[in-house]
Amino acid sequence: MSLHVIDAERLPVVAAHMVRNMRENDDEPQGPFAPYDPHDPYDAAEALEKWQKKLTLPVTDPNFGRMWGVFDDDGICRGHCDVRAQGLATMGHRVELGIGLERGVRGQGWGRKLMDLCLDFCRAEDRIRWVDLGVFAHNTGARHLYEQLGFETVGVVKERFIIGGRPVDDVTMTLFVGA
Repeated sequence: MSLHVIDAERLPVVAAHMVRNMRENDDEPQGPFAPYDPHDPYDAAEALEKWQKKLTLPVTDPNFGRMWGVFDDDGICRGHCDVRAQGLATMGHRVELGIGLERGVRGQGWGRKLMDLCLDFCRAEDRIRWVDLGVFAHNTGARHLYEQLGFETVGVVKERFIIGGRPVDDVTMTLFVGA
């Protein structure tokens, strides 16, 4: 396994990973980990098109994005971490973080390694001062990792999602990375 910055060339492999990752959302023992109904079709082509643009934009653009991935020896993406601007120039000092690992690579330290790469990038960018994320309340493993990295809980939205008939609380966490 190895870590790589995601560029336009690697994006199709990442899109395939995201499709597999969303399918796993249906049968997690502790509950879903992503805010998507696994029975709704995931439009990989649409996501690919959006990310192709995001990756080319400068960090100063309110629609930029950057992504990192963990790849197996066959070049298949098994996990990703991304940061993306939140779409408003007035929020250019904040980014939203997303992460997804396929079941086979969880619990092996890859999530932390991806997050470290991502957070190092954010700390190196003068414009970025805050990293925000959302995590489901029942995802205690992820929440513990984020707390170890210094993220603080700033709020909980009760029943923000209903996935497969199950209400899911969403925890908002943030980390200051500015100077």
